[in-house]
Amino acid sequence: MLKKIIAFAFLIIVSFNLNSQENNSSWWKKNTSFTGYIKYLNTTTFKNFNFTFIDNQIHNRINFKAYISNNITFDLQIRNRFLWGQSLQIPNFKKFINTENDIDLSIFLIDKSGLLLHSKIDRLSLTYNYGDWEFKAGRQRINWGKTWAWNTNDLFNAYNFLDFDYEERPGSDALGIQYNYGESSAIQAVYSYSKDFDKTIIAFRSQFNIKTYDIQLIAAKYYKDIALGIGWEGYLWNADFKGETTVFIPQKDAINSKTSLLSSISVDYFFKNGFMLIGNILYKSNGITDFNDFDFNYFLSESLTAKNLMPNRLSYLLQGTYQINPQSSATMGIMLMQELPAIGLLPSYSYNLAENWDLDFFGQLFFGNQNDKFKNIQNGIYLRLRRSY
Repeated sequence: MLKKIIAFAFLIIVSFNLNSQENNSSWWKKNTSFTGYIKYLNTTTFKNFNFTFIDNQIHNRINFKAYISNNITFDLQIRNRFLWGQSLQIPNFKKFINTENDIDLSIFLIDKSGLLLHSKIDRLSLTYNYGDWEFKAGRQRINWGKTWAWNTNDLFNAYNFLDFDYEERPGSDALGIQYNYGESSAIQAVYSYSKDFDKTIIAFRSQFNIKTYDIQLIAAKYYKDIALGIGWEGYLWNADFKGETTVFIPQKDAINSKTSLLSSISVDYFFKNGFMLIGNILYKSNGITDFNDFDFNYFLSESLTAKNLMPNRLSYLLQGTYQINPQSSATMGIMLMQELPAIGLLPSYSYNLAENWDLDFFGQLFFGNQNDKFKNIQNGIYLRLRRSY
């Protein structure tokens, strides 16, 4: 049944697009949009070259929007991925690929030991605007984060910043209401659905401005916790200065759970010569301090949670990007997990081949303290070709 739904949704989008192309003055041309991309990603993972995994992925995205009226917008987006390579032999690899919502709109159209085709509707929503009010229902991206890499205020769609190939980020099945009462002031309430009430999120956010700073206050029922948060965004001298802090207070019936505080601060600065420097610090009160308690599979999931953004207590991330010319840029990032200790080197290079064509290189090289020796623990080299449409 789900296979038919996904196929039907795809045919509707394609037919809408063809209809709009045939008649430039038609309603479809004026009131719908059809965008997306197709990417090929080659991945090589290794550890001291004692083992090497080579994997491949063709990643297609289809984005369709229909502006039904001046007040109503329909949004449907589908993510399709062909995967083949040695990692498919890893036990439970499919669980890392398919991050399920309680309303399951995903399917493995091909499910073989050497080839997977996974398709998922990760956006399916209807938005109604009436004056200063906005109502939105369905699968949607709810982004409450302020800082760069680690968002402790992002209760609904916290993400793994190492997953660079999923720019859109996961969505939530939710109902949201927002009232805008000023240029940068709003009150928002969101309910995220789950079959299990202990896994639901009911959250409220107030946004307002104090001088040059945008402030937000958050209160939520977050799974089995009560979450209270604050976030800000403004300028510190000539640099962007952002921060967010959330405390998670377990309810009385929560077992083996402690109050947890997560705080993230980021600063980014643009130089006149085209160089950008950005840094982020994350503090997690109940993070681990022993490398033996760390499992690298922690970073393999598509989505983490706002309460569990990093495994350790204190993390640092510093990244510099230089715009070499209009077609190319180079980046070097350094991530430090202080208590373990462990360090990650994150180089990347991007080149614009032609209009809508991009070639990207990414590296993720990790080193850590194992058995009282500081050594290489995991590496990933990625080469990506992207065509946008």
